[in-house]
Amino acid sequence: MREAWWVFLVMAVILWASVVSAPWLSRPNTLFGVAFGTRDLRQDPAARAIRGQFAVGATGLAVVVWGVAAAVCGLLGTPLALTWALLGGCVAYLVAAFALLVRGFRQAQALRAADRAPEAQRLTVDLATLARVRVLPWWGVLALVPLVVAPWLWSHSAVAAAANLAVAVACGASYLGARFAGASVRQGPHGTVAAAQARNALLGFSLGIGLLTQAYGWASVARPAWATPLLIGYAALAAAMLAGLIWVWLRRVQAPVQGPVRDDNAHWVLGLFYYAPEDSAVFVEKRLGVGLTLNMARPAAWAFLLGTLALVGVIVWVATLMEE
Repeated sequence: MREAWWVFLVMAVILWASVVSAPWLSRPNTLFGVAFGTRDLRQDPAARAIRGQFAVGATGLAVVVWGVAAAVCGLLGTPLALTWALLGGCVAYLVAAFALLVRGFRQAQALRAADRAPEAQRLTVDLATLARVRVLPWWGVLALVPLVVAPWLWSHSAVAAAANLAVAVACGASYLGARFAGASVRQGPHGTVAAAQARNALLGFSLGIGLLTQAYGWASVARPAWATPLLIGYAALAAAMLAGLIWVWLRRVQAPVQGPVRDDNAHWVLGLFYYAPEDSAVFVEKRLGVGLTLNMARPAAWAFLLGTLALVGVIVWVATLMEE
């Protein structure tokens, strides 16, 4: 039960940190998914106030949601109750955080409406056309294969082996999708090289976190007595890798905005979802947080999303049948 409480704590902290940090990880000209041309918002008092309100709200929600979940677990005192409380806490916190993000988006829209500065409007730049920065090779995903095969050969739990396979599928699909589909940047030609380097950092992180998660899953099944130190080690390494990704990402994408910028706010629904039929890119840079998101106007985006979810679902279903 003690190990389960560690999982509970780690999940709560990770979710809180990922939500609270998202508004600070965008490009310097973007606030809650709303782009302000070439205007730098990092030292803007109004933008800082909106971000501060969001941070306070997200932290207060985390205390309430996870406090209630912990109280329910304490009253019931069973591993099953802890599992359901963890799942319920994650869903409740993400729903509440989404409402806060939407509020921040509307505040940013109002701020931009009051900003009368002129904006240049240009097309996006496709990273696939850049020859100056080498993209990581497609065969890098093969690094995930050994830890996919090994659990099926030596593990006594089909569910644990399938979990490793599902992690590999999700991470491998993210890697290959971003590798082949190309991604658009919201900046002029001066920012394209840095954006390509940021994408390489993201691809490397996808492989690294996949390998780490697979190794942790296999080790925790093979050595259940080491569950607590393994979890602590996994959380520490994952946090270090994420911190490294964020550091590289910020160095690449938070340089001052130069050159023409595309005014494509109309294509971002609530600042979170991108829908642009005229944009050929399947993946685009997120407006909030670190990473890429899908252009939901492209059929390939839906095929990628639904295909990955279906494949992971099939793996879990087959493993459940085998475990029975």
